Amino acid sequence: MINNLSKTHQHTELHAKARAVRAAVGAAIVASLAAGCATTQSPESLKATIRRTEMGVPHILADNWKNLGYGVGYTQAKDRICDLAELYVTARAERSYYWGGANGNLESDFYRQRLIDSGVTPALLRDPEVSWDRDYRDLVSGFVAGYNKYVRETPSAKLPVACRNQPWVKEITELDYFLNRAAGRRGPLDYVPEISNASPPKPEGAIAAALQSTDRDLVSFDSFADEHATVDGSNGWALGPATTQNGSAMLLASPHWPWEAFNKPGFWAQRVTTAHMTIPGVFNHIGVSRLGSAVQQIGHSEHIARTHTVSAVQRDVVYKLKLDPSDPTRYLYDGQSRAMERHPVTVRVREADGSIISKQRTLYWTHFGPVLLSKDRPWDTSTAYTLRSVMTALERLKVEEHKLALDRAKSTSQVLEILSRYQVQDTNTIAIDRQGNTLFADIGNIPHLDNALIARCGSTRQLDGSRSECELGTDPDSARAGIFGPKRGAVVHQKAFVANSNNPPRYANPEFPLTHLDDVFGKPGVPLSLRARLGLRLIEERMAGTDGMDGKRFSFENLQQMFLRTRVHSAELVLDDLLKACGPRPEVTLANGSLVDLRKACAVLSKWDRTYKIDSKGAHIFREFIREGGVQFLDKVDPTRPLATPRQLDVNNPTVLQALGRAVSRIQSAGIALDAELGSIQTARRGDLRIPVPGGASNDGVFNYMDVSPLMSGTYDAKGATGLFYFVEFGPKIRSRGMLIYGISSDPDSPHFADQMEAYSHGKVLDWRFDEADIASDPSLRTLTISGR
Repeated sequence: MINNLSKTHQHTELHAKARAVRAAVGAAIVASLAAGCATTQSPESLKATIRRTEMGVPHILADNWKNLGYGVGYTQAKDRICDLAELYVTARAERSYYWGGANGNLESDFYRQRLIDSGVTPALLRDPEVSWDRDYRDLVSGFVAGYNKYVRETPSAKLPVACRNQPWVKEITELDYFLNRAAGRRGPLDYVPEISNASPPKPEGAIAAALQSTDRDLVSFDSFADEHATVDGSNGWALGPATTQNGSAMLLASPHWPWEAFNKPGFWAQRVTTAHMTIPGVFNHIGVSRLGSAVQQIGHSEHIARTHTVSAVQRDVVYKLKLDPSDPTRYLYDGQSRAMERHPVTVRVREADGSIISKQRTLYWTHFGPVLLSKDRPWDTSTAYTLRSVMTALERLKVEEHKLALDRAKSTSQVLEILSRYQVQDTNTIAIDRQGNTLFADIGNIPHLDNALIARCGSTRQLDGSRSECELGTDPDSARAGIFGPKRGAVVHQKAFVANSNNPPRYANPEFPLTHLDDVFGKPGVPLSLRARLGLRLIEERMAGTDGMDGKRFSFENLQQMFLRTRVHSAELVLDDLLKACGPRPEVTLANGSLVDLRKACAVLSKWDRTYKIDSKGAHIFREFIREGGVQFLDKVDPTRPLATPRQLDVNNPTVLQALGRAVSRIQSAGIALDAELGSIQTARRGDLRIPVPGGASNDGVFNYMDVSPLMSGTYDAKGATGLFYFVEFGPKIRSRGMLIYGISSDPDSPHFADQMEAYSHGKVLDWRFDEADIASDPSLRTLTISGR
């Protein structure tokens, strides 16, 4: 049913069904479902057992899907109630009501209220033509009941300080749950400010009028996208039998998620949590859920293990419109004038004095999708920009159903079939199974931007919206219109290895080049990031036994050691050249006339271990050298050797030593010793604690990526990236280990608020305890049985 129904929702998430349920009808359905979901829990008592092992990891045991969801919802609420409650405030378009319209709240609420007003979400949930997986719906129903149980039974005064005695912590309905899911994660959610701020130009001011509206905080879309991309990445490896010492398949997963929420509309509380979910004889899966989700995004069962990495392939298309000269809210399409759809939206806003007022905006839609407005894409009298998302409302709601299907898969072949059937995955998938198969696949919701379309209509980032010949194409095997079919996607499915660090998919395994891909998947010869190059180099060196560790190929132990070594690939490439340049030029005069002595810095760098570990001395010198633009390559990218080039420092370029001089000057001005250990200046905040953490920037060529602040007040503040990592081995006994670095709980008073970060600081990796005997033998084991409605 998903494929057939999706054909009727081709261009926007708010067509077809939306028009049938607008206004009063839509409001009635919303009210009906909200009331019904709040009161129609089955009369039988729900029950789940929650066992906590070391560092608070929950193992949730139940006898059916609704009871399992009950345990998951209760557990997430107990661990992160303030974050969860904020999610539902956002989903109900109430941020401005509780916290005022600043900081992107107003933009978020207008976007979310538009979604609510459309009535699409409840209509799809009740549509008899839409086929839903019953187990998934039961899981969600139980999740809502479990969340509500915690809220109902926990006095407001006993909540964590972030939401103590706050009226916005309240019970939810299933509609609240699905409204949170309906906004998606990528797609229009990436463009919330641009959608909510879009307004036509006023006659007297055109562009200036549109850009100077007093209550609209316009951003640069490209800068926002770049900021988001700096953290939201990942590393993933699937290692087949030929690459491991004992012939067992292994998985490395290192998703890059922020430790704290983005202060941008759409990205609040985008955190994850870990859990083990079990229905004996039916389902057994340990892994990671996005907060507020009843299903797991990544992890492993007894059959498969998988992770995802952010795809290098874009998921949305911006169209440039030619406007009707007589009316900037009409656009030309094949020579005919079309009217934009107008959607008035009203939200409630709390003023500084506590009073509540109503604010209204009109949001604009074309047949492609919502109209955008940003500093980079203004709306004037001749031109406007609109977003074409290839995910409809139904597909966004189906993402979790698809995730549960992946969690239940028995093999990588089944994983591939599920990905192909739904085509809603917005990331790369990397997986192993018990038979030793490995899989890389990027075949999800990829816009059909083939080379022919790009040649006649623009670029991958922007197409001509005035011609029907520039509409996205479709393949015979596409799950819906506008996307590539699985056969034209990127798939490597064998028993060797596959790896990805957000690089183009053609390099998933250099021995199996994907030569059939269109350029939207990444043009041949484009340089890889240094992090991606290091990832492939680590595998190559381990197979050859040239990485300084014992033996060849991977073991479960050396896989973890390799990850935690935190090598800096840029230093491996250019530091020797830099040290040679230091010798004949021990001093450098900066642009401001100051003379900087480089001898001490070069002496420290000569002894540096070329890692960003906590005890590494000299790492900060090289980091500041990079940040000052010191890595100037002499050689260019060789299209035939993209993994090995460029690699030679241009030592005769005066920029190189000038950058080193500025780096030394900054460090000394901050009062930091040149031979300071990195852990003495690079720390993460957890409440009142400052915890040393390893890692560094992706651009530095660090596999164990850590996003850190500029050097201010003598410290680097670690802000996130490697928020989670885990390792899986499918040997005679399944072994899995990992860390949720920022911890299970967001409550500063919880013992699990900072325990995993402190353990990570000391190089510890936590046993995930998938086996029942391992759970039972944990000396930290605590058991809680919950029941009720």
